[in-house]
Amino acid sequence: MHALLAALLLTLSTIPRADEPAKAEYTVIVQDPASELVTVRLHLSGLAGPFELALADGWGFANPAETSLVRGPDLPEGIGYTLSSIEELGPRRWKVNRPPSTNEVDLSWTVKLDHRRQPEVQGRDEYEHPYLAEDHGMLVAGAIFLTPSDDDLELETRVRFELPEGWAVHAPWPEIEPGVFAPSEQALTNDLIAIGHWDVIEKRLDGLDLTIAFAPGQDALRDIVSKRVPPILEAEVKLFAGAPQPKYLFVFGRCDQPSSYGGSPKTASMTLYVAPDLPLDFVTDGVTHLIAHEYHHTFMMANCQPKDELRFVMEGFTDWAAHTVPWRLGFTSDADMKQSLEKQIAKGARSLKHFGGTLLDAGGPKFFEGGHAYSACYAAGLMLAAWLDVALRDRDREDGVDGFIRRLWKNPEWSEEQRPALDDFLNLVEKLLDEEARNRLRAYLETPGGGDPAALFKTLDVELNSGQVPLDPSPRANFQGTTVMVLDPEGAGAVIGLEHGDQILEVNGVEVSGAGEIQSAWRNPIDGRLKVRLIRGGDEQQIDVPIPTRLAYSLPDGFLDRIR
Repeated sequence: MHALLAALLLTLSTIPRADEPAKAEYTVIVQDPASELVTVRLHLSGLAGPFELALADGWGFANPAETSLVRGPDLPEGIGYTLSSIEELGPRRWKVNRPPSTNEVDLSWTVKLDHRRQPEVQGRDEYEHPYLAEDHGMLVAGAIFLTPSDDDLELETRVRFELPEGWAVHAPWPEIEPGVFAPSEQALTNDLIAIGHWDVIEKRLDGLDLTIAFAPGQDALRDIVSKRVPPILEAEVKLFAGAPQPKYLFVFGRCDQPSSYGGSPKTASMTLYVAPDLPLDFVTDGVTHLIAHEYHHTFMMANCQPKDELRFVMEGFTDWAAHTVPWRLGFTSDADMKQSLEKQIAKGARSLKHFGGTLLDAGGPKFFEGGHAYSACYAAGLMLAAWLDVALRDRDREDGVDGFIRRLWKNPEWSEEQRPALDDFLNLVEKLLDEEARNRLRAYLETPGGGDPAALFKTLDVELNSGQVPLDPSPRANFQGTTVMVLDPEGAGAVIGLEHGDQILEVNGVEVSGAGEIQSAWRNPIDGRLKVRLIRGGDEQQIDVPIPTRLAYSLPDGFLDRIR
């Protein structure tokens, strides 16, 4: 990280018995929250030879000059431990050559949790990164724990905390004794821990201990979430035929990114961010969908890691569940559900057309660049999930896509070496339906620019009507103040020509000074035109265009009855 500041290495002379397991005992210390410093001590025992330590790859934006282990000044004499006993293998990765007289090693290091202010993090979903505030903090395991990098090493891991008086610990791991937790190896590289004073809801669901933690000042959000999260998780646990993890922690962290929301699932936890300036109805719908989507991911993560060519399943089929689960619970009306599906089908068709490649191509490196490839995996993937759900239910497979995805991800053959791929997806389609269905889906997936959704649905006697409609007059953009930070390529802002970095001065004749005013003024076009005055590259410019149109689809009445 920006500040893996100082590390101290000590060794102990006690050699454990041969039958003792290798152990890693971490102690996380926060003394002064204002310093933003977290110290981690690690006691390793039972290691037979040299070992490597590394920071999780997902946190690899650290400055190598600031991430080095050094020999401490207080080593016991006579054990032959020298500075050369530690070998730096690369940024955030070290080899520790254990002295012959001991197989126990103690290390400590300090991390400064100023990640959200670092240029490497700005614009990269800051809400995922750790922080310390005066009365609470959100820790990210991957950002603070150095872990042995040998995949074959079986290590018994324990974590304890030393915090300011009165500070609580909420971790998503088994608590083997008061204040001592036993995370898995994967959890220790990416999970979240809430420390300090959080507003906490705790519930026991069927097979799941649920904790929801809110940073101070989120009372309205707490009311929404407390009504939506438990039934959504109960429904998805039933869908999965069991909870992916026995404990789960939702962390709604500090609100410091205006006009945005997002979430990211970890092993047994999830970080979410909801800006306080967003409209309450938007927040209610958005958070409901977000939680259903992200928690659905945890089931896949607990069982397998598919190849990139199945990105349309990872995101699109997951988004299908994020639509259907709240709808079947009654959180979404039939009218809203139908309208949302129609929008996604059209968005998928448009995104693939603009992307130009196949839906399989969209799941590769281009996906991580955002834009049309990203949108296609979600929206066109959801469209295929809708088609498959109808096809399966028509064949009296009442669990539809829910059962399909459960069978696909829960195959006991999956491992790091054998990961689900396109043929596995298509083989399951053929097994549950037939070869004709397999060939139809393959043809759609391998057609550059995408196939015709209407033609695909017609094979199920579903008539999709299409046409051009006015684009929803919303910029679909994130702003910092009045500066454009992120644009949805499908939104009116991008379509009319806004660019990253534009500073908005006036929208539809209304001078604006913040994101909320931009969003409000955008909803009131003048005589069917969108008019935006802005500064780009130091020059003032004017955009004055008719409200753009887009391709739209409409589903027939009765469609929802076939997937209910």
